[in-house]
Amino acid sequence: TKTILNTAAQPLIVLDADLRVQTGNRAFYTMFGLSRERTKDMPLRHLGNHDWNAHSLWDSVKATLLEKKEFKTLEVEDEFPGIGLRTFLFDACRLGGNGPAMILVGLTDITERKLGEQKLRRSQEELRDFVENASVGMHRVGPDGIIILSNQTELNMLGYSADEYIGHRILDGQADRAVARAFQDRAADP
Repeated sequence: TKTILNTAAQPLIVLDADLRVQTGNRAFYTMFGLSRERTKDMPLRHLGNHDWNAHSLWDSVKATLLEKKEFKTLEVEDEFPGIGLRTFLFDACRLGGNGPAMILVGLTDITERKLGEQKLRRSQEELRDFVENASVGMHRVGPDGIIILSNQTELNMLGYSADEYIGHRILDGQADRAVARAFQDRAADP
């Protein structure tokens, strides 16, 4: 079992019925800077700060272990000594067998992904703010010639409401059809 656990890149921890660490894989000990000796029989909830300790996920883990309920993967964010603020997908499953009830916990670190998502959202909000507040008319046309975005400046310049302009063909809303056709051709050309 130890060999199998140690081949996994994801931190894995085996807990007893009291949710105390019985063993973990190399990824677990490395990520948290811990040793087997230090964590043996330590309640896993003592790994993080007060929020981690008080988190409702422990009731779900206990129910999975004792009542054999299916565990629903949870996203957990907390401050951990030595590694700082991390976001994990926390998953658990009951280990079968004739021995005492045990549970396997898997932690997938999604901190970088969450930071990337936050950065992308901020960039999208900044772009949306830039386009909406630009002093020049701006629009975006899909490859099919349908207007999918327009700022208020453009709408004001053309005298349309958003409903009258967005979602319609660029050819239908432009007085100069040659210019509109050129827009549509450029949008359709990858």
